[in-house]
Amino acid sequence: MYGHGSIWINVFSARCEQWRIFSKPNRFSSPQQVGTIHAEVEAYTLNEAVSKADLIAKVKITSKIKEINEPSEKTLYQAEVVEDFLNKTDLKEINVMQAGNSQWKFNNNKLFKSGDSYILYLKKAIGEAYENFNTYWILGEETGIYQDLGSGKLMKWAYPETFLSDIEDKARTNELLISEGEVQVLDEAKFIEKINDIKNVGLVTDLTEVEQSVKQEDQ
Repeated sequence: MYGHGSIWINVFSARCEQWRIFSKPNRFSSPQQVGTIHAEVEAYTLNEAVSKADLIAKVKITSKIKEINEPSEKTLYQAEVVEDFLNKTDLKEINVMQAGNSQWKFNNNKLFKSGDSYILYLKKAIGEAYENFNTYWILGEETGIYQDLGSGKLMKWAYPETFLSDIEDKARTNELLISEGEVQVLDEAKFIEKINDIKNVGLVTDLTEVEQSVKQEDQ
């Protein structure tokens, strides 16, 4: 199927919250061939992401730090924090882990490039290897990646969301369907407005609960 022998195995990845299936080159494959990882990632709506993410930020990739092969294939990047939409960090730089590397392609996703900018749903990486390094992984992987196309447009890499259809540039989405697959092109400013609306509604809800609790105590 992929031009070389394949081995299919099931392993559980807690980080991606999924069962993953690997297609691996066999011993007769040439060194230039790239293995493929096929996985059903857990997708999150924007509402869910605002609630679950440790950070939703626009970042600019500044450099590739290294490629990782164990316990799963990833690429680690250094990124500049352009804007933190949840106001959860004062960091100017973070490390971002993307699934896949130059030897293993994850769900046919392209790897990040230095100089490119993205809005990402992020979770803080935990464990001794990541302590004090401000490292984050991408919540929902390709479904939580919004690439800056310039001219105020974002491209959601996967899992087009009905909730975002009112801010979608449908003509541009259709243009990119053949080359990029099931993407969704959005108005960046209006997307950020939606993040802020969801965040503010959550804050209002929390405040109301506190007020109700205070009233009950007064009674």
